[in-house]
Amino acid sequence: MQEALAIGDFIFDDTLNKWLSDVDCEASCWLNIKDIINMAQKELSGLELSQVIEREEPYLTISQDKLQNFHCELLGKFREQLKM
Repeated sequence: MQEALAIGDFIFDDTLNKWLSDVDCEASCWLNIKDIINMAQKELSGLELSQVIEREEPYLTISQDKLQNFHCELLGKFREQLKM
């Protein structure tokens, strides 16, 4: 993704580069939340684990929804660049 963003600066307009940056940012958020949950599952148990999962899962769901929306927007965002 980082390589695509760097190349995109030279190929795409500011609007599309901003959109790509937003996708990258949201993907990073999703990965961070997954890491928090995975670490908690390895290091915690019982009530502490439940509290971490309860706190983080809503953010994970929101992030997944945003990433799914980006996926649905993908063709529309690149249609002009692909000359379709």
